[in-house]
Formats: sequence, C-alpha cells, structure tokens
Amino acid sequence: MQNILRASIEFNFGRQKYFSKQELIVGKEAFAREFKTLHLDLGRQVGKTTAIKELSRPNDLIIVHNRATIDCSYRGFDNVIAPHQLDNLIFSHRIGYTRRNPLRFGYVWIDEPLMCEKSMYSFGNSLISLLTSEIEADLFIKLGE
Repeated sequence: MQNILRASIEFNFGRQKYFSKQELIVGKEAFAREFKTLHLDLGRQVGKTTAIKELSRPNDLIIVHNRATIDCSYRGFDNVIAPHQLDNLIFSHRIGYTRRNPLRFGYVWIDEPLMCEKSMYSFGNSLISLLTSEIEADLFIKLGE
C-alpha cells in the first residue's frame, strides 16, 4: 500500500509541475481541487489507515470521520481531527489570519472521505471544496470511497 501511495504522490507532483501555469488561469482554489487532489479508492481493509499513519508527517493534517476512529486508530497522533472540528480549526486561525500566514499543511490526508462527508455539516460545501478554499497544502489525499 505504501509503495502505491508513494508512486501516486510522486506522479501527482509531476502533474502539478506540468500544469502549474493553469493556476494563473483557474486560481488557487480550483487548481488545488483539480491538480493537488489525489483520490485512491482501493477497497476495504487494504491498509489505507496504516499507510497514512506510516507516511504522514508532523506538519500534515489527518481528517477521519469521527472521534472514535481518532481514539481507536490514531492514538498518539496530534494532527488528527474529525470533520466537525474543521470549523473550529478554520475559525481559530482566521482570528490571527494574515495573507502571509495562511492555514498551511504539508499534506491533508482524508481517511474514508465519503464517511467524512456524511459526518460533516460545515456550510453545506463538500469537504474538498471547504478544504481547498480555506487551507493551503502541497497535496490533498483522499483514501477510500
């Protein structure tokens, strides 16, 4: 699983570089949705969560669908939140927000994005639309259905 993920990430960065001029045309938010989003649905019980835990870095954000998953699968990780916590994360950052200090992460990992979408109530937006409009990241990685 980790090898598939590493290869996909490397491929995506090559694609971002190749299409980099598109960002000037479509804007940061649309570019992030179209070129900085990697979605892999590899089925159930194939090691997606394990791969996230092994490949994520301290400057990444991990989003999972509920608090129980955080407690069970991501114990000891400080950079994991549930979708309902996104509003607080974004709002608390906006208080001190400046153009030079955007809310920024290396990668944003979304473990089981469909389940995250179902548990989200933020602004009626899709999760990826909310993330790309409020957060800067090198890559948004959606693992699962």
